[in-house]
Amino acid sequence: MYAFPKLKTIVAAVLFANAVLPPLAFSEETNIDLDRIDVTGILPDRLESVPGSFNVVDEEDLIQRRPFSVREALNNVPGINIVGEDAFVLSPNIGIRGLDPRRTSRTLLLEDGMPLFLAPYGDPSAHYSTPLQRVNRIEVVKGSGQILYGPQTIGGMINFVTKPVPKNGFAGSVQATAGNNDFTGLHANVGYGGDQGGIMFDALQNMGDGIRDNHEFDMQEYTLKGQLNLTDRQTLIAKVGYYKEDSNISETGLGEIDYARDKFQAPSGKNDSFKQERKTLQLQHIFKFDETAKLSTQAYYSDTYRSSFRQTDAPGGFDEADNATGVTVLERCPGDDTATEANAETCGGRHRPRSYQYYGFEPRLDFQHNLFGIQSDAVLGFRIHNEDIKRRQFRGNDARAQSLSFLKANAERAGIPGAVADFREDIRIDVEAKSYYAQNTFYVGDWSLTPGVRVE
Repeated sequence: MYAFPKLKTIVAAVLFANAVLPPLAFSEETNIDLDRIDVTGILPDRLESVPGSFNVVDEEDLIQRRPFSVREALNNVPGINIVGEDAFVLSPNIGIRGLDPRRTSRTLLLEDGMPLFLAPYGDPSAHYSTPLQRVNRIEVVKGSGQILYGPQTIGGMINFVTKPVPKNGFAGSVQATAGNNDFTGLHANVGYGGDQGGIMFDALQNMGDGIRDNHEFDMQEYTLKGQLNLTDRQTLIAKVGYYKEDSNISETGLGEIDYARDKFQAPSGKNDSFKQERKTLQLQHIFKFDETAKLSTQAYYSDTYRSSFRQTDAPGGFDEADNATGVTVLERCPGDDTATEANAETCGGRHRPRSYQYYGFEPRLDFQHNLFGIQSDAVLGFRIHNEDIKRRQFRGNDARAQSLSFLKANAERAGIPGAVADFREDIRIDVEAKSYYAQNTFYVGDWSLTPGVRVE
């Protein structure tokens, strides 16, 4: 059991000045209806108040391009680098402006303003991103406008805005996809809505053999979204989701000689696995005082369990460059450790079962004012966020270790003679985070000046 010291308070402040371009220069952005309550983004309603660099991949662009994954959806956004790991980008690696893209740990991923990481503070790793079949548009902030969001916004922020519920009676669609490597995809959507609100259900399944041998994957997601228009100025939106992944993709690479022999091989792929189960709940209340002020309040909850099994960790000895062989060996083997499918059946490995729970509450006020006689847009908000994380690791040295239940039942602490399995890691992390932020944009002639502050 490890103890972690409390994080110190972090204060961030920005001051950004930029020229407000003529209205025609913003024609592409202003066509996006940011005032529609049923498609709730988190960029300020007036895009001129966003300091620094930002991009919006809108619904029209997504329909015209029909990207296969988030990599294709964002590859035209300047400054974004997405490193592929599997064909469907099950675990996105997104970097902005040269930052390490590994598990998108320096770029905050959101869905309708709710964090998508396993744990935004305690384990900021992306093993999930919103399927594009449910996305209405994607908001990307790379400049100082990221001060309104957090944590992990050193690179920036990416928010997936989901599609609204129907407004004019019944609506639905079915989309089937097929490709090489036995890829198949099915998405079904059905909903009903009217003046008082509506409800919508999405079901999605994607499966296939992957790019490399023994890299099968199967992911399923079910989402229910509802909207209730309490009055002409108040709207309540609720969304509940369930996601499940079962894949044989476990970050196992190849050495240089391995790759030259067969770049598609994955000798331990039949045994390597990554399993994930994710349950989420999000509630949003939007109250428009008038055309100049809006209070948005959200509460969210996420419960994720993920477990991986891996039989190699350093393909070609890359972790020890001076001793690199270019040939991958299997770990924890009773006999021959050469990386072949036959040898993998006799070897052990490491299991990493981990669970993550977090919840949060965030009110945010957007309003216009004329303090000091200067036209201004202001944003004020705070967030309370809590996390409960359990990370464990088990290792074993023969084929019995391929079973997590065996390791749990027989694991002994490392260093005890005769141990058939090692209980190598037991980390518990509790996080309490409070965030406060404020931003004001002053419009002076053809210029805007935006000071802002964020305290974590």
